[in-house]
Amino acid sequence: MPSMVDQSPDNELVDIRPGVGLYALFPSLRYTPWVALGEMVDNSIQSYQEHRDELIALNGPDYKLRVDINFSGGENPTIQLVDNAAGIYTKDIARAFTPAMPPTDKTGISQYGIGMKSSACWYSKYFTVRTRALGEPIVRNLIFDIPKIIKDEIYSLNIEKETTSNP
Repeated sequence: MPSMVDQSPDNELVDIRPGVGLYALFPSLRYTPWVALGEMVDNSIQSYQEHRDELIALNGPDYKLRVDINFSGGENPTIQLVDNAAGIYTKDIARAFTPAMPPTDKTGISQYGIGMKSSACWYSKYFTVRTRALGEPIVRNLIFDIPKIIKDEIYSLNIEKETTSNP
């Protein structure tokens, strides 16, 4: 079976299977705005719980998880969630962006591997995920254009990468 993430130096792809039709289903889920936001915040909390010791070692004993939720209205409304948790590690990229691929350790908040993707699709047909894992020098950006993914039956997305010197 081929790797789900192509990590060549200049190109990185993530497989978003099991099927693009699943993305078409997500907007019809019976979410409420606060439950959909909660699904996204759960990812920040799970990241903090898994990497609490490293986060405290890096940021000091007064470190606290912070999740900011920013809204802007108008012609192009946006919701932005920003946290100071540990991000999505390279080894977890494939699992994090493949719908219904649960984590191997199901003792935490994340149980089914669906929340971030389904809630983002519930809110919008177009969204971006930007992440950098603690201690990794790469910032990854994934752009989800759901109508295009469904129409063109796209099964893997390019990951835009930036190098950073911050820890």
